[in-house]
Amino acid sequence: MRSKAFFSFVALASVLVSVSPASALGVKNVARSIRGPVTQIRMEVEVPRSGVASELDILFVIDDSGSMSTHQQNLLANVDSLVKTAVDSGMHLHAGVVSTSMDDPSFPSSPNGKGELIGSSKKFASSANGDFKAVLTENLKLAMNTNGSGTEQPLASIQAALSEPLLSGKNAGFLRPSAALAIFVLTDADDQSAMPVADFVSFVKTLKAGNTATMHAGFIPKLSTDCYRSGESEPVRLEEALAALGGLKESVNLCDADFGSKLAEIGSKYEVIGLRTVQFLLPAIVGSIRAKFGNTVLPAGDLHRGWVYDSELKQLTLGKRIDWSKAPVDSVGQPQGPFVLLATAC
Repeated sequence: MRSKAFFSFVALASVLVSVSPASALGVKNVARSIRGPVTQIRMEVEVPRSGVASELDILFVIDDSGSMSTHQQNLLANVDSLVKTAVDSGMHLHAGVVSTSMDDPSFPSSPNGKGELIGSSKKFASSANGDFKAVLTENLKLAMNTNGSGTEQPLASIQAALSEPLLSGKNAGFLRPSAALAIFVLTDADDQSAMPVADFVSFVKTLKAGNTATMHAGFIPKLSTDCYRSGESEPVRLEEALAALGGLKESVNLCDADFGSKLAEIGSKYEVIGLRTVQFLLPAIVGSIRAKFGNTVLPAGDLHRGWVYDSELKQLTLGKRIDWSKAPVDSVGQPQGPFVLLATAC
């Protein structure tokens, strides 16, 4: 079942001519009315009626080169901080681990490489099995050796892991079409993949359309002066990819004394990646946003029963506990109306 939702924007007509909000939302019906200097647009989209928990696939990309031992152990000791919010929220989680080694032939002394998920008993952890944390820890430990390639290629490894032939071969079952995607890269080097960064970003965005993919890193930022780079160059390519996928500002310095807390901040974002979102192409005036489902007002700033607006992403996220399974009714059982969102664009 699906519940129709109506989204209404008010913006200057000259702005709407150059940027069409309808294309971003997959709108079926658009009604326009001109009121003085502004054009009001009412757009009809669909909100799935489902009480199913959100799904999230997390891909860990571990630099297994010779300088990474201390950083690997730091992540292992704090990985629970990264996944705790998502685990506690009841999301359906998968977590897989790959290395940054992509050399051909692979390093014979390392079990890692070429985008293949690393695991012995299970290739990836799943919250459906009740052993999520145990399997994730086991697989991270397997990945955390220092016998891998010194030519770190995290972007190429990610693409290989999530593409054919691995996607339906050795990595089968990890990536779910309905799940959001979170990538976490651990490295003290820049990416040295052959592909242009723009091609990698396009691959991820095409793989997970609708802003349901993000990437963060534990790395050494370009401006960092308190973390030893082991002779590696500044992470120009890595920062470009992180910025394009929305995770640069939240990524964490490998030498941050508050590493665990910083990981927890990243993990707090995982809870909302797979939730229903409304992408604005024009920045909304936050105070003007009104959201109702029937006669029920959905409260602002509530990630459970209401909504949150991200001004930087121009994106409104609907609470994970809103019950779309049936439309609200009045005292005599009559439907009260659809979900209505009103917003004024700057």
